[in-house]
Amino acid sequence: MLFYFVFMGDIMIFDNNLQLKKEFDKLLIDTGNSKVNIATELGISKQQLSNLLNKKNLSFMDMKRILDVIGYDLEIGFKKKEN
Repeated sequence: MLFYFVFMGDIMIFDNNLQLKKEFDKLLIDTGNSKVNIATELGISKQQLSNLLNKKNLSFMDMKRILDVIGYDLEIGFKKKEN
């Protein structure tokens, strides 16, 4: 299964959470945000935030909550498979 995300204005295709996490890390650098600040805003520890981002089944709602803190939206689109 592939996920299509609009991330920082670009349509990106992710087939696993590791790719999504890498793009999120780039976003933090580009925007000058830190995981410590995000964790504080969410009322959790930095370790708990890392656990959220590293879990195998990172949920849409988890990512949405995290992105809300730094003022970003998460958009998902669907595309029919090409056979």
